[in-house]
Amino acid sequence: AGRRALHSARAEDVASASSFRDFEVLHLHLDLRAEFASRTLSGSAVLDLRCLVPAGAAELRDSHPSLEVTAAALRRGPPGPGASPGPEEPVGFHTRPFARYGCALCLRLPQPLPAGERFQVLLTYRVGDAGPGVCWLAPEQTAGKEKPFVYTQGQAVLNRAFFPCFDTPAVKCTYSALIQVPDGFTAVMSADTWERRGPHGFFFHMSHPIPSYLVALAIGDLASAEVGPRSRVWAEPCLVEAARQEYDGVIEEFLAAGEKLFGPYVWGR
Repeated sequence: AGRRALHSARAEDVASASSFRDFEVLHLHLDLRAEFASRTLSGSAVLDLRCLVPAGAAELRDSHPSLEVTAAALRRGPPGPGASPGPEEPVGFHTRPFARYGCALCLRLPQPLPAGERFQVLLTYRVGDAGPGVCWLAPEQTAGKEKPFVYTQGQAVLNRAFFPCFDTPAVKCTYSALIQVPDGFTAVMSADTWERRGPHGFFFHMSHPIPSYLVALAIGDLASAEVGPRSRVWAEPCLVEAARQEYDGVIEEFLAAGEKLFGPYVWGR
């Protein structure tokens, strides 16, 4: 038999329940608050989508039993300045079993959407400490022994226990996030820009499309040190100097070597 070329457009991702063939993901926005006393992240996830099929009536995405969705809504029209998105319409939803590492979140759209229409799905949800995607540490488990710590681990299929998503490498999108933290805590994410928003808020934006498993978050007693002209290291204050000494100048050597092979490094600091 002749050899047949592999085309990703026809490939099946058996590890994802999402309807990524029917909807294009354009952007993800997270708005979350960390509560260490209850070990929960709570807030909302908004996916900016475009319908790819003639009559998109249902949307499926990857989720996890440890993630509790409490409300869903649809907003039609493009987002952003100057746009006029429509009002929020409630969306019915339910979950069904999919695999031992997650479930399918099924959203029933109020009416079928034509191909090419852009819309947003807004999900209100909370996630605790029972799932594999969000890891909570007590103070005694940290190096400083003073404050708790939380971090996410997305690869390969665990971010569906962090936020409902199209959890497949076939889908890449930009993302932004507003993370609210308690006094004395710092949030960091896998984003190329960030800024403080008030006394407790951190805003992040990733301008390059990435798969869902590369969205990462850590919150704790953190400090940073420069280790190169375009890199810095984050660690607990008692570890940051040792980390700086270990990585000072080394990261820039790695980046320069990579640029010789693959072109300019585009991911920022």
